[in-house]
Amino acid sequence: MRIFKSLGCYDWDAKVMIALTAFAMMAVAKTSLSETLAPFNRLPRITENIQVLIQAVTNLSKCITDVTCHSDNISDSNLSLVECKFAFPIAAYWIIRSLVACSSHFTSLTDDQNDAHYISFLVGGINNLYSHINDRMQEIKKQIYQQSYLQITILFEIEQHTNLRILEGIHNSKDAKPLVHRQKGRVTLQEVLTKKIVMLYVSDLSIITKSEELSMLKARYIDMCSVKQHSHQHHEIVWLPIIDNFTEAMKKTFYDLVADMPWYALNPLCLKQEAKQYIKEKWMYEKKTSLVVLHQGKVVCHDAFHLVRIWKKLDFSFTAEEANNLWSNVSWKLNLFEDHFDTTTKEWVKKNNGICLYGGKDIEWIKKFTTELKRVSELSKTQLKIVYIGKHVKEVMNKARVEKYNVDCWDEAKICKFWEHLESMWHCKMQHQSNTSNNDVILQELMRMISFGNSEEGWAIFSKGASSNIMKAHGKELLECFQAWGTSKEEFFVELSKKFSNIILPADHHCISFVLPRDAANFEEEVLCVQCQKPMDRRSLCSIAIANNRAKSTLKTLFITSPL
Repeated sequence: MRIFKSLGCYDWDAKVMIALTAFAMMAVAKTSLSETLAPFNRLPRITENIQVLIQAVTNLSKCITDVTCHSDNISDSNLSLVECKFAFPIAAYWIIRSLVACSSHFTSLTDDQNDAHYISFLVGGINNLYSHINDRMQEIKKQIYQQSYLQITILFEIEQHTNLRILEGIHNSKDAKPLVHRQKGRVTLQEVLTKKIVMLYVSDLSIITKSEELSMLKARYIDMCSVKQHSHQHHEIVWLPIIDNFTEAMKKTFYDLVADMPWYALNPLCLKQEAKQYIKEKWMYEKKTSLVVLHQGKVVCHDAFHLVRIWKKLDFSFTAEEANNLWSNVSWKLNLFEDHFDTTTKEWVKKNNGICLYGGKDIEWIKKFTTELKRVSELSKTQLKIVYIGKHVKEVMNKARVEKYNVDCWDEAKICKFWEHLESMWHCKMQHQSNTSNNDVILQELMRMISFGNSEEGWAIFSKGASSNIMKAHGKELLECFQAWGTSKEEFFVELSKKFSNIILPADHHCISFVLPRDAANFEEEVLCVQCQKPMDRRSLCSIAIANNRAKSTLKTLFITSPL
């Protein structure tokens, strides 16, 4: 009680810390304590009891200081905080009483059986208080976390007028220099991101295996920086590593990656856990990299990788208006994606020659289709290059070798890149869609092409050169068309256009099935079948969604129709 009296002017948490400090200094002053007490036979049991009591006192003291540290982030009227503070005087009494008991043992060098029971009594009292205060402390932390998560949600979903407010809200404010650069070292947010369009490169440490994606982004960044620095002054990339347990081994990998990046990175220890949760839940981050663009305090694009791949630049605003302006200057022709053709095909279409790109899995259909098409092209005296670009290239080529049938095709990597480019274009169109998506010719044609690629049935597209209109159809209709093709005075593509325009879908036809990636799951508009223009039935397959969530893979929504 004399100790309490001497500490009367201090707060309860300060009383505890001063008493602990005094006890620690006293214990250090007792030099060679273990050697002095060694002759006493029952020393080990008493020493163990004392250690248990000191550990209990330490746990309770840390809990009290933890409450004090978090009290600034929550209302004084919070019930859990009130209960904690109400228990502080009792906890301080038990802590100081226990420290006095420990001190008495150190100085008296006694081993009384009653003292051992007394120590056990103190340990029980301390542990009960710790359990009560710690439970309230966990409730306080949970409430603070929920409050912080709500604030981060507001930052991202309500326009803030400046990107810095968002960036300052997602990092640990105690760290004044959260950004890391391979040359500049650690820097503040204000130094490099003020009044800039900020691209958050969201990923984990596995991007080291995505060398192609990283190389593409680095190339675009270097191109942007080389243009007299005018555009670069208004754009910056920040790598946002999503790492839950940042170990020493991960630390080395992180700095190795930073050394290979020309842009800035946020120190993983500075990113709030609440921000990680928001990114995982709202941006559906599941180990898949994305490039999130912040412009004037607002998220204007949730994944700009698709835009960067298509337009091959970083120095634009990524807003819906600018994206629509870029798309307004293009039309659905081969030159929209001819950059992803192989060299031979690219040179062929540049000479304004006829081209047929086709796909499918059935080798018998492929043999019949190509045979009939070659017959018709010879009959109409048309130079026509016929190239397989279907996703089943490996299986088709294996069957063709067995049957000794020659199939002209691109290599598998080139075909994969072609389809990735089409899907990137579809993503871009979907990200910035207006209410006129069903009138968007390019979007409709992309849906048809992607459905072709995902199908095992035969299909083909035709064009004369890179700037002519594209004609397309499914395999069954194509084969029937060419099998019935006779002599004609019309030029091949003119006649082909007429025949395609007369194709009538059967009354019981099934519309195409189209799989929407997770970031289009909230697409609200009615979607029309690109074949018959009837409304498609949208169904969210819950069983697949649940299974995918468990496997932490991409959540998908499927558009299907039954015959109308």
